Amino acid sequence: MTSPQPLFSVPPEIARDAARRLLIDLVAIPSYGANEGPILGYLVERFQRQSIPCRITEVDGKPLNLVAEIGRGARAIILNSHVDTVPPGDPALWQTDPLTPTEMDGRIYGRGAEDAKGCLAAMIVAFEALAARQAQLPVRVVLMAVGAEERGGLG
Repeated sequence: MTSPQPLFSVPPEIARDAARRLLIDLVAIPSYGANEGPILGYLVERFQRQSIPCRITEVDGKPLNLVAEIGRGARAIILNSHVDTVPPGDPALWQTDPLTPTEMDGRIYGRGAEDAKGCLAAMIVAFEALAARQAQLPVRVVLMAVGAEERGGLG
């Protein structure tokens, strides 16, 4: 039996820089209190610039989720994370402005940087790399950026 071979590789420093820049953009967009629309709009525009098909789904007439899909086939790999955050709380408890992404000592601080915009940024960078080579994909890859996780998981 042979080991699976990668379809391609992206130099780690390029992927890391792309994820860092995207995370800074995502943290700069407040997405708490049923306010997923602006961050979903940002992602739609980003994917449209790269000709990646995506759609927004609504719940109760409000945009709540983004679904993007590439590749072909009956089998799928799903990348799922949420775009919403809890409110920033008392600003006095923060060392930095929670609504302004701040980079210190190689880390990014701000509301949502860890839960869950960091993993979402990494997923998006990987998804975009796959989208650029989707003719080689043996399966579908679906990216789901869902809302309302912090409010009961409606997305």
